[in-house]
Amino acid sequence: MLGWPTRPQRSAPLASWAASEVPQPSAVASRAGPEASCTAGCALARRRSYIAGAVIPTLDNEIFAAQVGAMQASLAEQGVTLLLGCSNYDQEQALAQVRAMLARGVEALAIVGEAHKPELFDMIAA
Repeated sequence: MLGWPTRPQRSAPLASWAASEVPQPSAVASRAGPEASCTAGCALARRRSYIAGAVIPTLDNEIFAAQVGAMQASLAEQGVTLLLGCSNYDQEQALAQVRAMLARGVEALAIVGEAHKPELFDMIAA
């Protein structure tokens, strides 16, 4: 006879906390800052993702690394996270990375490099 599996019994309680030891959500949020208390629901309500994207051709070039570092530092001051993609000079990879970033709701995009497919810019403009 098939049936639902039974749940194993715990031999000991997970934890025993005194009421005074349990961290209160408001205390945790105030220590973490306003950005940490903004959940996905909060971001949706504000219509902000606090995410910016950048697609660079390679990680092997110091110029691109410096650009990414400066972008990340500047965005972090604004409470924005940088999502980075590296296309390895492949136009199809760049297109796929931009598509994925747009699907995740990035608020800004930096596209570095000279050769990109027209569809990439059409997708951004749409």
